[in-house]
Amino acid sequence: MSSGGTSLFAAAMLREIRRYDGRAMKRWIPLSVLALLLLTWPLTYWYTSLGIDSDVAQGNDVVSTYYRVRWPGQGIMMVGYVIERVPAHGKPIEPFDLGGTFLQPTRAAPPVTFANRLGFWWVNVDRTHDDANSPMAPRAERAVLVGFPHWLLVVVAGAWWLSVIRFSKRERPTPGTPATME
Repeated sequence: MSSGGTSLFAAAMLREIRRYDGRAMKRWIPLSVLALLLLTWPLTYWYTSLGIDSDVAQGNDVVSTYYRVRWPGQGIMMVGYVIERVPAHGKPIEPFDLGGTFLQPTRAAPPVTFANRLGFWWVNVDRTHDDANSPMAPRAERAVLVGFPHWLLVVVAGAWWLSVIRFSKRERPTPGTPATME
């Protein structure tokens, strides 16, 4: 889109916002979320991970905590944290770091339950209680991750957008009638 087309689009958006006293913004936000989810859906079939990393030195080890939104593949999305303990070996300590891995080969685990086959995961591993390693976080000392299918997010965002449109039509006064104050 050319810069002239972009400015026309921006002007149209501003007119729309002023015209409905902010009600148009209520429609644009869920529509933008829905569009973003639809555009990123194909990317959920590669491993991508975004989040915050935190390192703390404990003796000869480095304890790394990863707060993540991750797409391990198979069209699912996971949110949670993973704690790993690794030998220091000269690894620099980074108390706060934005981290990410983008479009790598799939690292998804084979489904174990029927819920996993549908895209729903619950990972709660604590190796101090002799829990077995999880294939979703194989080196984790502690991991809590919840996973759900990406299509579910698209459906929820679509329902949000449709409900906003439906209720915004009810709020709008019909042309030619005075607005009533309650």
